[in-house]
Amino acid sequence: MEILDKPMKIQTVEKIESLAGDNYFNLVDQALRAVDELDVEYAAFDFNGVEVCVNQSTDLVLLLRDRNTAMILDWPSIGPYCVEEYSDTVLEQIETARQEREAEVKLAQQKWQLKSEKAKLEIIAIGAEYFNFKIPLRKQFDYGLECVNRSSLPEEGAYQAAVFRWAKEIAKTTLALSRQSGRWLGVHIKEASFLVDDAMDEGFTGFQYSLAIDILERYWLYGDVVKRARQMGLV
Repeated sequence: MEILDKPMKIQTVEKIESLAGDNYFNLVDQALRAVDELDVEYAAFDFNGVEVCVNQSTDLVLLLRDRNTAMILDWPSIGPYCVEEYSDTVLEQIETARQEREAEVKLAQQKWQLKSEKAKLEIIAIGAEYFNFKIPLRKQFDYGLECVNRSSLPEEGAYQAAVFRWAKEIAKTTLALSRQSGRWLGVHIKEASFLVDDAMDEGFTGFQYSLAIDILERYWLYGDVVKRARQMGLV
């Protein structure tokens, strides 16, 4: 009987377990170690829906290129052997797919922007009903504060109500800070918003802040001040 120097390969492929979020380069290292230790033809792992096959002959630079291409062209697997240069057909497919994906992203961004603007206008429209500060009377601090205190807000409607409530508190705090310092209202709006955010501790988003400032600009007795402060980059 012939005696072999090395045991015969029982299997030709070793499957490396991978999970979502695993680092690609760490998985490649694991696969290469498996090829050496288990004496298999190649090792493979799944990465974002693509089967990546690796052995000691794999050009890891080309494999990384193929990984990125597989994401674009939906290739089911790559490696262990990679061509040095893509054919003209593959290059055309890559460019076409890239343009299509860029168009999809742009369309999704446009839809989101339209949806965002629509939601913003709807909330501001509700603000006209529940947060009507625009009363053409004398512009004095005490009267402005009185207008804020008298403003009615919806009892429920969490998101909208939070925006109106925040705008109301920003207005009150801005008036108080301006009265204490004797300075122009506009320089205190941003400071007031920080103080209100800390005091209310509700985790307001940048979008809600933007809505609150819009409401103040449109419906508060001192809306012209808010507008001017915005133009000056103070809010």
